[in-house]
Amino acid sequence: MGPAPVNRVQLSARVTREPELRYLPTGVPLARLSLEFEREVRRPNGMLERVPGHVGAVVTGPAALEAHEKLRKGGQVYVEGQLQSHAAAGADGIVRGPVEIRVEELKIVSPGPGPEPELPLDAPQQG
Repeated sequence: MGPAPVNRVQLSARVTREPELRYLPTGVPLARLSLEFEREVRRPNGMLERVPGHVGAVVTGPAALEAHEKLRKGGQVYVEGQLQSHAAAGADGIVRGPVEIRVEELKIVSPGPGPEPELPLDAPQQG
């Protein structure tokens, strides 16, 4: 027998768009996050270069509400969880589909920039 399978992800990433919130038929909140991370790649000349990557993440329960309420595009998060895929076999028989992180632990490192403050209609214009 081979080693037991391991499916564990730890990732620090930047949120690339506003979290999307919906509710499952059971009433459980679910938030989808779009994340950007960096990895180092050694080029043929020996130099290290940081290369961005992107992955989706799914958060459920109270953490989904927290993500939706507090996170903004540009925020920083730390997530732990497992990879999951909703893959399907294509006409060629090869199974393909996006891979995402099913988040079990979410830590908001930085919520991201807040919305621009709105000026009252009667505020004096600067310029």
